[in-house]
Amino acid sequence: MAQKPPVASLLTLAMAVAFTVPGLSGQSAPPAPAAPAFEVASIKPNKSGDFRRAIGPEPGGRFGALNVGLRDLIGFAYGVPNSDAEARILGGPEWIRTERFDVAASAEGTPPPDRVALMVRTLLADRFKLKVHADTREVPVYALVLARANGSLGPQLRRSDVDCDARRAAARGGKPLPQPPGGAVCTGRTIPGTATGAALSISSLAGGLARFVDRLIVDKTGLTGYYDYELKWTPDRMPDPRPGEPPVVIDPDGPPLVTALQEQLGLKLEPQRAPMQVVVIDQVQPPTPD
Repeated sequence: MAQKPPVASLLTLAMAVAFTVPGLSGQSAPPAPAAPAFEVASIKPNKSGDFRRAIGPEPGGRFGALNVGLRDLIGFAYGVPNSDAEARILGGPEWIRTERFDVAASAEGTPPPDRVALMVRTLLADRFKLKVHADTREVPVYALVLARANGSLGPQLRRSDVDCDARRAAARGGKPLPQPPGGAVCTGRTIPGTATGAALSISSLAGGLARFVDRLIVDKTGLTGYYDYELKWTPDRMPDPRPGEPPVVIDPDGPPLVTALQEQLGLKLEPQRAPMQVVVIDQVQPPTPD
């Protein structure tokens, strides 16, 4: 029978192994890489009362946000569209929705958009002490579907022959295509009572309408490509006038949104539930002053 090695030999071997395994050698582990951050950033309250907002990267490595709420900034940083923010950014005090801020920040070089988003995350953690976590939750949604059994569209929804993908590719290559004689395309506008689109996707229509209902709108029409549309309805509550802007003209006797969708576009909303990626706010506080 083989003899067992002395206990002292086992201890000596164990100590030798311990001092040769990386991370157990007594030396400190290399520091984690620093989170991407702007070189300079300013955050100031905006008390103008104006409804116009803007947010996004700017030329020269800059990032700007004008008259936006913290929820808008969180949405940009974590990839949540503004139309989905109400349902997909959860928690936090009311002021993250009502207080407005102007942000001006700059970074070295010209970072790509995904890195700019990471820089905004760092900025929010630093100045707003923001802490969040991701989760998946089942939330109420509206499915946007075809309203007619034969699949026909309404009179105010028409397929466009404009290729917006090609136009965007040309713009990225520095050779934007000229606008057609009929006016600008691949664009639209959605305000209380009116939604118009010139060569937009049905998903864009759904996203624009989501803020006028009590839940997300998910495109389940199966309609691909781009469309021209004009939708008019009477909101449940008339919008308040905006400072410095002409009042929005709305027909007080027009149809509600649900009816207008069916009659004008041949679409309808069906209540459903669906799993969604959400951002949950764990901690936040008003920003530190500049």
